[in-house]
Amino acid sequence: MLGKLSKAQQKEFLPMRDYAMQRIEDFKEFVGAEHHAETPRELALLVERAKELADMAESACTSAAEWAAAFASEQTDEYSEKSERWQESDRASAVSSFIDEWESAGNPPDEPTLDVPDPEEGYPATGYLLEDVDGYDLESYADTLEGLPLDSSDF
Repeated sequence: MLGKLSKAQQKEFLPMRDYAMQRIEDFKEFVGAEHHAETPRELALLVERAKELADMAESACTSAAEWAAAFASEQTDEYSEKSERWQESDRASAVSSFIDEWESAGNPPDEPTLDVPDPEEGYPATGYLLEDVDGYDLESYADTLEGLPLDSSDF
């Protein structure tokens, strides 16, 4: 079905999208929260949890991206089979934009790298767990997933 997700495709993709978005939100909330570590071991456990959440988010995003890339490829193939005259139509323009959105979702975000601050004043270490999260591509990828059109008539 060119330029549209079928009901079956929606049933397959939307839960995957929602799961990825929730994993991203879990990671973002954990990283953005203030934490308290009394010992270096407690700080290590917090960092380990952040890494687990990052891995879960990255894995969920990769699954969604693979699905989106396969869907975009199918749509591109169908589009290519249409006549040149059709490809110059307004409908084709909307379908092309639809495919472009799905192709962009087919590129998973980079895996987050975590920069953990050294508690300068010893322990307890209170404050934000991570100084910098390189790879907040996860957050922008959540926006990409959320904005995906289900139908080319959205254009």
